[in-house]
Amino acid sequence: MPNRRITPAECREAAFHEVADQQVSAAENSQSDFYVDLLMKEWQMERQTTRLANCVRDVLRELIAESQLVLRRERKLEVMVLPEEYPAVWAHFPIREKRTSFAHPTKPATEIALALSVKHFDELPEELLKNELRIAFGHILLYLSNVYNGTNRRNTRRDAMKEWQRWAITSYVPWNSRADVKAKKAGK
Repeated sequence: MPNRRITPAECREAAFHEVADQQVSAAENSQSDFYVDLLMKEWQMERQTTRLANCVRDVLRELIAESQLVLRRERKLEVMVLPEEYPAVWAHFPIREKRTSFAHPTKPATEIALALSVKHFDELPEELLKNELRIAFGHILLYLSNVYNGTNRRNTRRDAMKEWQRWAITSYVPWNSRADVKAKKAGK
């Protein structure tokens, strides 16, 4: 219908829907921030260095509210901040099996331990740390999906990044992806 005039009623209805969409988006963002704040408090991130807490907060904000809620409700998950030299970010699962060695004491119900090293958070580039956090949360979400759905999908680094992207608000391509590494090795 070329050159069709929009009636005032249609204009008001379009404006109403635009405002409603903005309100829904704001409500979703506030719900997401609410879950992030709960996780940060539960994991006692306020006691940690500002850099560590900010990295964890930024990465959690990239997740959709449903995945934040999964992490919040999961009693098998324990987040530990370790002062000594340890990998910057490391997800251990399942804790109770012999093949997983984790020397730090955990709660009896803990099956998944997310270990964060304060030392590395003070030294390594922030984007590298955030990428490692994304991968660790991807491993955790994939493990939980396998447990609760009765599946046995692989849980490699690549699988963890795919799981992360499935639960993230926007698709994220890490700056140090495998393609970048292969291109550098090939001299391209």
